[in-house]
Amino acid sequence: MKHLNKVLTDKLLQDIRIEVSGNHAKEVWQASFAWPAGLTEGFSGCVLSTGIEGEMKERILKEIQSFLPECQEYILQYYIWQQHSGIAVHDDSGKVFGATIYLNDTWEPKNGGIFLYKDKDKPGPEWTAILPERNTMVINDNKEQHMVTSVSPYSTDLRYTIQIWGVNEEEHER
Repeated sequence: MKHLNKVLTDKLLQDIRIEVSGNHAKEVWQASFAWPAGLTEGFSGCVLSTGIEGEMKERILKEIQSFLPECQEYILQYYIWQQHSGIAVHDDSGKVFGATIYLNDTWEPKNGGIFLYKDKDKPGPEWTAILPERNTMVINDNKEQHMVTSVSPYSTDLRYTIQIWGVNEEEHER
């Protein structure tokens, strides 16, 4: 698992915030109940997602592509993690890699939504926890088990991320 800080410029982060806010009331969001079986097991909340295309996709990739493993296609999405939402343990199988960029200005541990992963290179039962930090990117390019804990029902904020997947044609068709 790679963990990188300050991956996007402040200008791009500002433009992302404007785009996401502008999409809040639009009918462009898909709900996590459409995710593959098992990914929402144990979570009663919903994660909303919408694709990032066109100029915005190009701008984001221009700033982060040097950090990403090579693949045939990059899929980018905005995610809004609502209260009670999370994602069960999985390893991003079928993808070359999975990555997350955290967008919230601040995120308190009491809000939940903590990223946990099991390092393949460390024996034992320990998992590593990462608190979402603005403009930080986590890249899973080693098929490591990971999850996101439930966002607290008392959280006063939604958890905003950009999700990036690298796919090759044969994997994407699965």
